[in-house]
Amino acid sequence: YNKCEQRIDSLRGGVFRHVNSKKSMVVCSASSMRGGAPEESNPYRALGLSEGCSYDEVEVAVKKLKSKYSSDSSKVEFYERQKELVFEDKLRRRLSGEISTKIKESPYERIMRERKAEARKIVLPNWMKNLWKLPDLRQIQRSGIIMGVLLMGALLAPTIAGTSLFMGYAIAAAFLYNRGLPEPVKDEYGNVGEIQPVKQWALLRSLVIVAIACLFGHLFCRFGLEFIPLPASIDTESFTNTFVLLCMWLSSLFFYTQDL
Repeated sequence: YNKCEQRIDSLRGGVFRHVNSKKSMVVCSASSMRGGAPEESNPYRALGLSEGCSYDEVEVAVKKLKSKYSSDSSKVEFYERQKELVFEDKLRRRLSGEISTKIKESPYERIMRERKAEARKIVLPNWMKNLWKLPDLRQIQRSGIIMGVLLMGALLAPTIAGTSLFMGYAIAAAFLYNRGLPEPVKDEYGNVGEIQPVKQWALLRSLVIVAIACLFGHLFCRFGLEFIPLPASIDTESFTNTFVLLCMWLSSLFFYTQDL
């Protein structure tokens, strides 16, 4: 008799457990039908991420989901909780040694990289850095008028090419030397009141720079015209003289010889 009662009690308990499980399933399905928070045991899967995701990816995913379900407070709380679970899991795995922090560049590697970059740089002395300066419009206009006349003379009148080159050399050197000098002080009648002494090194640098520009123009035309022939209507000597004058004019515009 006792065994029969125990058997009946066990059957009755099984029926009650089965009914309770059915009830819980119905409640869950009902909550999901009402728009409740989804039940997900894996926080990574709930956020649509992999276990190797970064913290920034987690923040972005949670932000998107919270924005999508902003009208449902239960889902917003659910995704916020999943984010906390992901962060806790990452912290636990890092402390246990399962994952390690990735360092893009150590301080030693950064110092060595900077040293190699410094070694590859070509450091010019200050006097070479100051040897180059862009011209202003006023200087281009002042020198362009005179040098333009000489350029036209060398191109149209080959017989005065030698005179044009000599005058162009002197004028280009003068413009280069005067570049950077203060304007001379004049009296009320327009006369120069004081003559500044000549800076010998600046004058020498000006003469040398213009001479190098003249030599470059001659060599370029001599060897370049062998590969690039000119039209028959253009005289080679006239073209060479014009190009040399152009080189000397450009040297007086872009170089600087004062206060080096």
